[in-house]
Amino acid sequence: HFFAGYLPLYSPHRIVPILCFDGFGVHTFDGVGASLCNPPPLLFPDALILPPVHPTFEPIYRALTHTHTHHSGMSTSERRADLGENTLTTAQYTAVAAVAQVSTKTVLHPLDTLKTRLQARPFGSLERFQGVWNIRGLYRGYGVKMVFGTPAQAIYMTAYPVVRDLLQPSVGPSTAYVLAAISAEISAAVIRVPSAVAKLRLQACLYNSLGEALRSFLKNPAAIYSFFGAQMLVDIPYSVIHWQIFERARQRLFQGRDKAQLGSTESALLAALSGGVTAALTCPLDVVRTRLITQLRGEALYRGIFNCFARVYAEEGLRGFFHGLPPRVLWLSSSMGVYFGMLELFKGVAVRWLHPEASQ
Repeated sequence: HFFAGYLPLYSPHRIVPILCFDGFGVHTFDGVGASLCNPPPLLFPDALILPPVHPTFEPIYRALTHTHTHHSGMSTSERRADLGENTLTTAQYTAVAAVAQVSTKTVLHPLDTLKTRLQARPFGSLERFQGVWNIRGLYRGYGVKMVFGTPAQAIYMTAYPVVRDLLQPSVGPSTAYVLAAISAEISAAVIRVPSAVAKLRLQACLYNSLGEALRSFLKNPAAIYSFFGAQMLVDIPYSVIHWQIFERARQRLFQGRDKAQLGSTESALLAALSGGVTAALTCPLDVVRTRLITQLRGEALYRGIFNCFARVYAEEGLRGFFHGLPPRVLWLSSSMGVYFGMLELFKGVAVRWLHPEASQ
């Protein structure tokens, strides 16, 4: 039996988390909803440990814990946002994130392809890509993105709120956002790295098919994972900056509201703004990552991350680090906006369908 909230003890300003052992793990409650995270009790030394609530006493517990919302002394902006993980199970939330990912990438993949080709060659040359601008050419890499990128994104979007909510009480919001973003990227990297390498090389016409990309990986997986550093060079800064902007702006919007929740339109607009700003700031890192991964066979223009930075600057100047900037900003702002908008939309549908009592 779930009962949401914190129980203020001794003082309205001292909020004690409630933990409930129900035979399946430890549940924590934060005033918005319940989430299963199985933390060791030692992580919550001052927690009030409660057994499963008997149905007879459930209304009493609900009445007690409901006092947090109105009498705990915490502002609405300090509450954890309801991303859906509080109502949906982990499997349900992961499935919703995967559906949102597929919908988004299907629509916007051609912009990603254009961005990759502008960044792949020195001075943004598109000469070697003649004849591959038809629909089939623009959707090169789409298959690998769906097959491998979708589960990677689902892992990422599942890991981020779990780590964020676990760390936030002890390290504060800003640090929790950073550590959660890094943890989520590393969690998804085992799938994301080979997926990104295959997608970029397909878009840059270094692979002719998904089958060739798979054979290349199976033949020498260590060579593919050698791009882990280059991939994290882009993904970790992007995630950290994006979530700092998104989470802080979202907390501002929560102020004065009865619940910490955004509609699908608000989430889409906020994600588009944070995605576009972050895309522009991280474009130089993306250029270096793309150049390293899409070097022609036997070409070896760049001997590593630092050498690539030095050569791009020496040969192309600062402008070289911003090849593909317009499609990158348009792609990621649109991608993040559509993704988060669809994520909120699909979460609402899933909650109403799977948990009608919660939606009420």
